[in-house]
Amino acid sequence: MAASLQYDISRVSRLLALLSLAAGGLMLYTIIKYALQSRRPSKFPPGPRALPIVGNLHLLSQTKAFLQFSEWGRKYGTIIGLKLGPQNVVILNDYKHVQDHIANDIMFTNDTHILFVPYGDSWRKLRKTLQGLLNIKAVDRLLPIQNAEAMQMMHQLLHSPDDWYDHVRRYSTSVILASVFGLRGPTFEHPRVEALYHVQDQLTRIAELGATPPVDVFPILQYLPDFLSPWRTWARNIRKEHRALYFGLLRETQELVAEKKAPEDAFMVRLLKEQDTSGFDDEHMAYIGGTLMEAGSDTTASTLLSFILAMALFPESLAKCQAEVDSICGAGRSPTFNDFESLTYLKAAMTETLRWRPVAAGGIPHALTQDDYYEGYYLPKGTILFANAWAIHRSSDYDAPDQFYPERFLNNKFGTVKDAALNSEDKRRPIYGFGAGRRVCPGQRLAENSLVPSSPQGQNRVWAFDMRPAAEDIDDSMETGYTGGFLVAPKKFPVRITPRSADREAVIQNCAMLPLEHGAVPNQLIGPGAMSTALFQVLAVEYDTRAVEFLLGLPSILFNVSPRKRFTALHAPELGMLMYNFYDEFEIDGPGDVYDLLLRKWNSKVEFAACEIRGYTALHWVCLARDLSLIERLLSAIIQVGADVNIMTGFLGSPVWKQP
Repeated sequence: MAASLQYDISRVSRLLALLSLAAGGLMLYTIIKYALQSRRPSKFPPGPRALPIVGNLHLLSQTKAFLQFSEWGRKYGTIIGLKLGPQNVVILNDYKHVQDHIANDIMFTNDTHILFVPYGDSWRKLRKTLQGLLNIKAVDRLLPIQNAEAMQMMHQLLHSPDDWYDHVRRYSTSVILASVFGLRGPTFEHPRVEALYHVQDQLTRIAELGATPPVDVFPILQYLPDFLSPWRTWARNIRKEHRALYFGLLRETQELVAEKKAPEDAFMVRLLKEQDTSGFDDEHMAYIGGTLMEAGSDTTASTLLSFILAMALFPESLAKCQAEVDSICGAGRSPTFNDFESLTYLKAAMTETLRWRPVAAGGIPHALTQDDYYEGYYLPKGTILFANAWAIHRSSDYDAPDQFYPERFLNNKFGTVKDAALNSEDKRRPIYGFGAGRRVCPGQRLAENSLVPSSPQGQNRVWAFDMRPAAEDIDDSMETGYTGGFLVAPKKFPVRITPRSADREAVIQNCAMLPLEHGAVPNQLIGPGAMSTALFQVLAVEYDTRAVEFLLGLPSILFNVSPRKRFTALHAPELGMLMYNFYDEFEIDGPGDVYDLLLRKWNSKVEFAACEIRGYTALHWVCLARDLSLIERLLSAIIQVGADVNIMTGFLGSPVWKQP
């Protein structure tokens, strides 16, 4: 018995010894493998010395790595080779290398997000879809939406200038929500806006190079338990929030399409109507919409915030922008999109902002699908390349590159000091913040339209406001004055935004969106002048009515009449903020009550009014106007649509019923 037990113990001991030996051998093999793979390939671009196994990981900054890449570029040259464990990484710090390589070679990355989709049939299909949605003609149809949202921002800047930082971010988010999903983000505290910014902040932080352990480089890290890998919980939470946001917005848009209330020009509305033929399931649809939304909101906000920063820090540039605008528009109106091509200095100032403080300063990662040789260097298949926009925009091609100097883009379209031969190169880009090559941002046109400093009836920050420092020192450095993450933005800084004159303030007031409240829920609309069908469709979605489409471009104030989303539209610039909430203050039982109220309360100030009352059997409208032709235009529009409505009209006297 004892002998048998001793024999069993001996067998177990030998087995454990063999397992230990095997484990040790496997570990030794893994260490040797990673040590060999972490060595720099022959003829690899120069860079900092790599350590066994970790390569250059120990040197990599956890935030704003592009600053470190730029510093290394001054030491090692414009092409830098790094080893992140076994992964080969090449940093391109010169536009020519970016153009030669990224624009011409086949690249790929990996996953469902368009930034990470492998180059191939799936990527080409997604890219073709986005290009179809974001072509110049389609994007320009959304200008009225951008105008309307910019008008609300103007009004907010006028009445609560201390909250300017959030007003700018609300504007960019609402523009992209309306453009992509046909929905609005009327206040910064709105759930859609809050959810988007929280998700965006988390994504840009986790996507930044160096923000998380290199699980792709060292796959063994994925087997660590959760308590030793907090980044895994972080990633899961981000994915959960992403899906909730993307699919929530998609469902809202699907409901609008089903109810035939969706604005026709919204990207996802167009895509949903083609879903049967496109082959995209809801998963793809949600991520296409989400990607478009993310790409447009944070990038636009960051650039506009940097523009305000530049205007506050460089008053001579602000003065030149204002002088140019005033020479064309005076104080009675501000520039429209049609004026922008004539505003050469203002256009140069916006381009200079994109160069001076690029949003995606470190560039978008690309990966080689095959071995490549470039300028004597060997780049193995799978090498990841970054086009470092921060370094490219600060090369010796520019005179005083750290200075904000719009004049550089008046001299030539690239803003460089090189000779005419170089400046005439067709393939060079003025800026590289939108990427390069096949993965250049497909939404560049939409972003540029949103960045044009204009708004409804030409309202724009430069024409309307002075922007002055509110403290002696403003931190504009990328190191400490900007947020970290894949996309960077200026931290809130002390600036005083004030209207330039009473005339300009009056223009803003007369065309403003006035946020009127119903109970605890804000009614989000409200304004503006020079509306178009595209804008009416968006507002109709918000107010559950299509009747706003019939106001035919009249400058109006819109607000709710009841909790059931009835609406009133007034053309009454003299009223200003003296508006009322019908439902809370008055007993409204039918069209006659609305007409009596309009006639009694506002007859001396209102030029035109239209109020919708949804009855049990028909849709009733009450109209009041000083010019009978306005009523005739409204009736004509309703007749053309064929709506079953009753119209009560008033013209300087008693009401008259008309049945179209």
